[in-house]
Amino acid sequence: MSAQQWFYVQDKQRKGPVDETELKRLLRTGALGQETLIWSAGMKEWLPAGRLDALQPGSADAAPAGETDASEKHLHLATPVTPDDWGPSKTARVVASLRRPRIEAPRPLAAKTVFVWIYNILRTVVVLGILGAIVYFWYISQQPVKLQTFTCEPGGFSISMPAIPALEIQTNKVFTFNIVSHTYFVEARGYGFFASYVDLPPEAAPGGKADNMLGGMREMLAEKSRCKLISDKRITLENYPGLAIEMDRLDGKGTVKVRTYLVGTRIYMYFIGIPRLEQDPAYIDRFMESFRLLKK
Repeated sequence: MSAQQWFYVQDKQRKGPVDETELKRLLRTGALGQETLIWSAGMKEWLPAGRLDALQPGSADAAPAGETDASEKHLHLATPVTPDDWGPSKTARVVASLRRPRIEAPRPLAAKTVFVWIYNILRTVVVLGILGAIVYFWYISQQPVKLQTFTCEPGGFSISMPAIPALEIQTNKVFTFNIVSHTYFVEARGYGFFASYVDLPPEAAPGGKADNMLGGMREMLAEKSRCKLISDKRITLENYPGLAIEMDRLDGKGTVKVRTYLVGTRIYMYFIGIPRLEQDPAYIDRFMESFRLLKK
């Protein structure tokens, strides 16, 4: 091998020829690397210097040119290259053809991808839950609310309510009198149901001026409830005078229907708050016509 001449590629240029001793020196000093392409007469193709055992440190003699392990896997040039057809452009093509493709390892599932996946699942669950709640409450709202008779023994009356009402007792000073009111109320399906009674002291009894008292109650209701009077009509219950009043809420959220009766020194008043978006005349009438005085 000492007389054999070698060529090598450096800076994309073919260089040489050099003998084997000089080539080993260049490899030993680092002037050439193990990936440097080497070619000598008798070789079928250019090979990296690291592929030739004869050029490695400690080797006694170089292996015969071209006698490399046939099973060894290396990159082949597209066509055999000889020094006669070597040039700068050819060198560039050879170097490009020998670039090994980068094999990327499978990327682990990124944390952001996991977060997006979990977020999409949670969003789907929440949306389905909201839709289910909307359907459920819509179904409940479409079901008729059954009215049941509520009997108030202390007040001496009965009336239909959708449930057992709560009681609120208030004391108000009117002129020089302390007036105690008992109010029963319950809310269902957007409606508000109220029934109340007030006992007047004997000295405050209207006597023959029942119409004046009922008219004063009408004005008071319109003012205190922030409603606009729509209509009023004189009515009676077992020959006791009364008044049927209908008002419109000033905030536009609905209407209020009221009935009040003067029974001796006791004033009865019951009313229903009707939401604007739901008008069920049959349901409203059942409540308004259900008031009865208990037999003594």
